[in-house]
Amino acid sequence: MSGRNRYQAAVTCSKLTGTSYGRCVQMEKQGLISPRCPVPDASAADQRSFEALVVHVMANALSDRQLGAAFGIVSAFPGTGRITLVLHTEMAGRVLWELLPRLDTEHACVRGVPGMRMELRTDKIVLHDLLSQARVYVVRSADPRANDAKSHATRAAALDSWQH
Repeated sequence: MSGRNRYQAAVTCSKLTGTSYGRCVQMEKQGLISPRCPVPDASAADQRSFEALVVHVMANALSDRQLGAAFGIVSAFPGTGRITLVLHTEMAGRVLWELLPRLDTEHACVRGVPGMRMELRTDKIVLHDLLSQARVYVVRSADPRANDAKSHATRAAALDSWQH
């Protein structure tokens, strides 16, 4: 294998998630990512289900309200037993509002992620699944470059090349 292609999954992972290249190389060496699957999956089924439900709710609610960040997410940092989502500064409030469970009396249904609870910490918000240990950390982007159209275009191009 040539040096140029040695850590191709790490390059793709870094572009797609915003995780540092060095951390992505470590994940590739550990077998957590590969060129066919450049973003690591959660190890527990409950965590995978909770993450999927969170993304499903965000996709349905925010598909037409994008501000240069897919579903309001600037970056995603996978970790052991959790994922940290960095939210676009202008969309953070809307994202959390869409995720929190609430009764929609007009349509007589529950909106948001059923069974999700929110815990406010000094540097982040932790979204917990009520029935399992699954959790998603949410932080608001403090980096002005996070709202930069160029960084979003780079991630979009990487995602597009990975999907095709």
